[in-house]
Amino acid sequence: MNNIASQKPLSALVVDNDKLSARVLSSILSQKNYEITFAYGGLEALRILADTTFDLVFLDLIMPRISGDRICRYITQSPRHAHSKVFIVSGAALEGHQKIAELKPFACIAKAPYDIMHKNILNALEELDKEPHENMLLFAEGVHARSVVQELLFSQRHFESILSSMTEAVFELDSCGIITYVNESARLLLGRQEWELIGRDFCSEFSEDSAAGQ
Repeated sequence: MNNIASQKPLSALVVDNDKLSARVLSSILSQKNYEITFAYGGLEALRILADTTFDLVFLDLIMPRISGDRICRYITQSPRHAHSKVFIVSGAALEGHQKIAELKPFACIAKAPYDIMHKNILNALEELDKEPHENMLLFAEGVHARSVVQELLFSQRHFESILSSMTEAVFELDSCGIITYVNESARLLLGRQEWELIGRDFCSEFSEDSAAGQ
């Protein structure tokens, strides 16, 4: 990261459907003179990531249509984004950090009042200049776990586990026919990874012409 920083400012993509949260995060990052791009949702983030790579990606988890965990997997699985460092910034960071760690982001930062989050984000950014590490870093100082959030996350994981274990191929589409989820059976059937499918138009992807081309 030091080599990049000596040549030009780091580029950062901020992904959050809450525009106020995105702007608050931007105000903190601007102190580091990063070149900031905004995506106000998962689908917009995928459109941007299809054409552009970033040094840093700050990603909320809970978003409509395409959630942050799927965007994180898209980045970590896609070879063209191999150098990007993903920072999960979430209100459920502390309660869900064990599951979040499975996504293999660089760091996970808990959303909190400005002063607390400001400190945690700056502490996380300082880690960029240190030796590489294998495990996700957690920054949740001043934040306390909430049992109701833990219960909601458990229910969500249970539902996702059921979909993942089904032998039938399962696709989730939004109202515009955009693929927002594929389970393991669907990926095995198609011989493709999740990052190659989410954000694509289902009809265009699986039209007769496309099938003939394959």
